[in-house]
Amino acid sequence: MIFYAITNYGLIFTAAQLMQYAAEEGLRRSIDYVDEECLFSAASCSSDEVRQEVLNETRAVIGNVAQGSNAGSLGTLFGQSLDDALTITASEDSSGGCCVLSLVYNYADFPFVPPLVLPVPAQLNITANLSL
Repeated sequence: MIFYAITNYGLIFTAAQLMQYAAEEGLRRSIDYVDEECLFSAASCSSDEVRQEVLNETRAVIGNVAQGSNAGSLGTLFGQSLDDALTITASEDSSGGCCVLSLVYNYADFPFVPPLVLPVPAQLNITANLSL
């Protein structure tokens, strides 16, 4: 039971760290696409073009860390399809930042190991923010 707990929580923490890295790196890679006006005014970041660039860069980073990724698929992470389990959204930040990137992994429906009696999260929620 101890080995199961270590394995289960280890995979959850590793997945959360990989997704946090992907979110932050996706924003870093898209920073050259975001213009100066976007950094000083959240209103200009409502552009679909900016959000799409952030999403594309984040998907590219996820493809680098996931297995079996290609142009049409995010690939798999610990045997689970990220296309089905992961939701990626980019939006403007109401607090004056530029862009907020959210990744939500549906762990309840796509667990890495079969759940037994241990409490596990229903979702892994990851957020990264591009701000000054």
